[in-house]
Amino acid sequence: MVALLYDNQQFCGGSLINDRYILTAAHCTVDFRASEITVRLAEHDLYMSSETNVVVRSVSTIINHPNYQSRSEENDISLLKLSSPVTMSSTVLPVCMPPPRPLYAGKTATVTGWGTTSSGGSSPSSLREVDVVVLKNSNCQASYGTSSIVSSMLCASAPGKDSCQGDSGGPLVFKDRGNNYDQIGVVSWGYGCAAPNYPGVYTRVNSYLSWIKENTQDGVYCAGMKL
Repeated sequence: MVALLYDNQQFCGGSLINDRYILTAAHCTVDFRASEITVRLAEHDLYMSSETNVVVRSVSTIINHPNYQSRSEENDISLLKLSSPVTMSSTVLPVCMPPPRPLYAGKTATVTGWGTTSSGGSSPSSLREVDVVVLKNSNCQASYGTSSIVSSMLCASAPGKDSCQGDSGGPLVFKDRGNNYDQIGVVSWGYGCAAPNYPGVYTRVNSYLSWIKENTQDGVYCAGMKL
């Protein structure tokens, strides 16, 4: 989990996927220049400098998905290349990429971020997490409409629990049978936050494995991780 900052203010989340690339949402980065974004890793409380050994990096390149559509939020995914690689440690570790085939419907996953705790509400200083259940896309289409929810999106919800404003770009992770955390979604959009019948909508990461691999070939992945 990483925090993205503009002018020293957290505005979106992201995830470390190898030693020099961050995965996030295109709607977080499309209007920025690389020099305007700072990345904090091993962050927990945004306003307490002594709590953790925070690692800070500037961004050298923003790689927005070339087919990102701002109106529909289709292909809402982007990569940030860090100015220099990070050293892996007990507090700075990359998330795993998911296998290409699973759909995850019915599985419980965890979403994290520093976003608001209610729609239009205030943001906490400390990182929060909630567990949500992945839905079939057909169930999500019943809420938002067939044309709004495409196969490269994933929906998840739980009563009173959701990602919210400021969580955009952050990871939705699933703990697999090997006890690895696979990132299955990127926080993208939704109607309100935890609104009844309106699940959170995420970019489905395993729809973009080839694109991620093509654009991160100079990054060093964990041993055993395959893309």
